[in-house]
Amino acid sequence: LWTPIRWPCFIKLCLITNGDDFSTKMLLDKNASLNEVDFEGRAPIHIACQYGQENIVRILLRRGVNVNAKGKDDWVPLHYAAWQGHLPIVKLLAKQRGADVNAQTVDGRTSLHLAAQRGHYRVARLLIDLESDVNIQNGLLQTALHIAAETGHTSTSRLLLKHGANIEAATAEGYTALHLASRSGHLATTKLLMDERASVLARGPLNRTALHLAAENGHSEVVEGLISTESINVSDSEGFTICVYPKIPKKLSRSKSLTLLSSCTVLPCMYPEISKLDYVLNGLS
Repeated sequence: LWTPIRWPCFIKLCLITNGDDFSTKMLLDKNASLNEVDFEGRAPIHIACQYGQENIVRILLRRGVNVNAKGKDDWVPLHYAAWQGHLPIVKLLAKQRGADVNAQTVDGRTSLHLAAQRGHYRVARLLIDLESDVNIQNGLLQTALHIAAETGHTSTSRLLLKHGANIEAATAEGYTALHLASRSGHLATTKLLMDERASVLARGPLNRTALHLAAENGHSEVVEGLISTESINVSDSEGFTICVYPKIPKKLSRSKSLTLLSSCTVLPCMYPEISKLDYVLNGLS
């Protein structure tokens, strides 16, 4: 016999294999608990949403399970479905009476944050259509745009911008979406943000711009996309311009290297014995 304590483990097995809604109905008819959690803090509806079992989600909702039921770290069913990209379940949950599309996890993430992080464009679009707030910030003051930009999901970033995402919003550390895309080396997303007039001179931690961050992390293609006479000579709080980062010059095309050479007015102060020309065209290892 399956006790209420043991049945979530059994239902989990059913869900992973073939979505056994017959067994689910049988257990519910035997008065199995709707809210017992497994060792990961998930109730049956959370597991069904995670594994994409739409029929079982429908059964549980018809039996009165709370559409906003919180599991471990305050994850609700919609969070699990959005994280995994299960569009039909997201639609089913979000249209339930009382469903909170802006519910936040313990660290402040919404379903839109989660969809943006995984690049689930269609899920993100549906959530926005159902009035998800594109500018809600998580515990680190990150919006969905910050997360989409940092993970390089360009289409999702474009979608968020189209629906009013604040392109200059800063995280708790002071990063904008352009900073994060540039630091992570996502060229297409960086270009999108620049096309949408993100400020290339916005300062982040240590007074660094997107160009500083791309150079520091060796993303030469992003550096090429960001280079302008306005941004090359901007110094961070330590007094460094892009010219101080040895990873970058040797990776640039000759034309971009010459642009850097002609525009950079500050010699790499830590390597004074090396000529500006040698530094820019050959780089340092």
